[in-house]
Amino acid sequence: MENLNINTVQNVEIENKVAGVGDRILAYLFDMLVFMGYFLFLGLISYFIKTDFDTTMLIILILFPYGFYDLIAETFFDGQSFGKRMMKIRVVRINGTQASFYNYFIRWIFRLIDISISSGVIGMVTMIINGKGQRLGDLAAGTTVVRLKRKNNIESTIYQEIPEDYKPVFVSVQNISEKDMKIINKVFQHLKTAERNNENINLAYKTKKKVETAIKQQSELKPMQFLETILKDYNYYNKS
Repeated sequence: MENLNINTVQNVEIENKVAGVGDRILAYLFDMLVFMGYFLFLGLISYFIKTDFDTTMLIILILFPYGFYDLIAETFFDGQSFGKRMMKIRVVRINGTQASFYNYFIRWIFRLIDISISSGVIGMVTMIINGKGQRLGDLAAGTTVVRLKRKNNIESTIYQEIPEDYKPVFVSVQNISEKDMKIINKVFQHLKTAERNNENINLAYKTKKKVETAIKQQSELKPMQFLETILKDYNYYNKS
């Protein structure tokens, strides 16, 4: 599966891995296990209290949760159902930002075509052909599903080793959020190993400029040295 190049809210380009078809199928199966457990629970309740549910009650207890499960779960759990959480994947907008209720709603509407009517065939074929992990619902909603990076991946952390006698340079780095620091670190790690071409040089200067604006301080340091210093300063002020 391809990588999805996304522009973050800081307008710097990073890569997110698009969730594969297999990841999506396994997430769906995990969600089905949730419903199997729920239906078994209802059956046991019905058996032990010796009662039959009428039609209205069945709609409320079975069809409503099953039909609205994905919409509700993705809305309240930031683009994840139970299955997606288990598979460490999430629904995001195609530009990498967090999806809104509108995006989740459009995806949910198209489930009728992508999954329900076609038993998932249309959705699967569309994802394979599209190459960006998008079924019809994603294409309509402007979303995709990406893999979340593992927390133990050193490149996805903001850790920088600093000496005991380290003296911070930019005090105002404390004004940068942890979320933004993670994005800065992703760019830094990418540039450390990336080919030195005009695109990456421009990315380095653009990122430096964004950070200088955030800390309200200009620097004569070269972009890579500047970003490394920012990361070290942040670690200095946030060390345990």
